[in-house]
Amino acid sequence: MRFITKPAIKLISRALDPIIGQRITSLETRLHRKTASVLLEINEYLIHADLDGDYLEFGVYRADTFAYACGLLGRNYPKMRFYAFDSWEGLPEASGLDDQNGYTSGFKEGQYRGELDEFWQKVSNSGIDRGRVHTIQGWFDKTLVPNHPESSPVSKAAIAWVDCDYYDSTVPVLEYLTPRISDGTVIVFDDWRCYRNLPNLGMQRACSEWLNKNSQIRLHELLSYSWNGIAFTVEIVK
Repeated sequence: MRFITKPAIKLISRALDPIIGQRITSLETRLHRKTASVLLEINEYLIHADLDGDYLEFGVYRADTFAYACGLLGRNYPKMRFYAFDSWEGLPEASGLDDQNGYTSGFKEGQYRGELDEFWQKVSNSGIDRGRVHTIQGWFDKTLVPNHPESSPVSKAAIAWVDCDYYDSTVPVLEYLTPRISDGTVIVFDDWRCYRNLPNLGMQRACSEWLNKNSQIRLHELLSYSWNGIAFTVEIVK
């Protein structure tokens, strides 16, 4: 593959797009069923952990997971607020470590673009009070920064659902979460085993670097789901 030019790779990719699209659609349907099951298990965990805080989702797409979380957790935790972080423009163009031909299951610029109208419709259908739901729109490197008027007020996360695919997108998410997590916080990495499950790429690399930088944070596996997802609980070492 190293002798194939980038234009040739793009032509091949376009030819394969319909096939890849069908595979992704089928996979998404199965994953939505599994994420509902995961949220049910996390709900049980929260009940026994006696943990408070908010639900944060990074990478919302069509809001299926987010709306299900609103419906399930909103009833059981009346003080919980729900924050949706997304550009609503789909994936950015892959660059750097994320630009790995053949490793990404077909990630491409603009993929997973959601619509705000669809988002709010699904949130409304969940039955939750819209006043408990907040959207922070924009690229993570712009919105997950100190003193941002919309993201800064979030003070404590009970659950952080990280579904942003790329290493470059995961890094600012984890930096943002650092002061907002506590003992027992659940962090879900929905794309943990993308990039062929290699620890030096994607979310696994971002998480490893984050833990090395923040030695007070430890993660303990809570559950694993499907082929790509994993959930951890947080321990803060004092």
